Amino acid sequence: MSADIPVAHGYTVRDLEHLTRTVLRLDRWYTAGDIDERYDAVWFGITEHLLTAVEPPTRRELLNAGTAASDARVKDDMRTHGRCTQNYGQPMPRFHAYWNPANPPSPEPRVVDRLAVEQIWPLLQPRQQQALAALAVTGDYDQAAAALGVTKGTFSVLISTGRRRFYAWWHEHETPSRQWRTDRRVRSRNGRDHLGRQRLDERQVETYRERREAGEPVKALAAEAGIAAATMYRLLKGTAKPARVMT
Repeated sequence: MSADIPVAHGYTVRDLEHLTRTVLRLDRWYTAGDIDERYDAVWFGITEHLLTAVEPPTRRELLNAGTAASDARVKDDMRTHGRCTQNYGQPMPRFHAYWNPANPPSPEPRVVDRLAVEQIWPLLQPRQQQALAALAVTGDYDQAAAALGVTKGTFSVLISTGRRRFYAWWHEHETPSRQWRTDRRVRSRNGRDHLGRQRLDERQVETYRERREAGEPVKALAAEAGIAAATMYRLLKGTAKPARVMT
């Protein structure tokens, strides 16, 4: 770009460069911040004032515009780094209190959870992985079951067994826990007992009844379903009512 190219009101590119360097040399912030960034800020401030002026501005007016731009750039940089713009250079207590809390939360739980999921996920059965992934994507039991092309009862069994298998590996060498909270995606639906736990529906009970008749022990079926053995006995005998299948 030629330095003699006119810009506006009789000023050229050479004039803008000279004015910018004058501001940088005379301004009180001559040692503050990155020189290239301050140069760009001053140049922009002078050029903007020149191009928006109705009447030809004086050299002093352009120098003042450049100085104001330099001040604004340095003060913005000070605020970004927690330095007070009133008592110049002094630290701002609230800034440091916000960015350096006395008791920052430990990243350990999130790191441990992420690593555990990555290690346990391959240990789940493929159908359990598909069911859990479908539920995570859709956020709805019915939609997830439809996406997999299975019945609601089958999908519930896949989710239940997948979660129990996950807990078993999570608590390796310890007694596995049960699900510790109600799934919000199904909290408001039917088919839960008075404690908010998912109840077996009619189809699931019929499946377990057939497996019991084939010789599988009730305690093993109850453990798989995540319910007490006594509850499974009552369901299989018909003395306890399962949840109705919603159609």
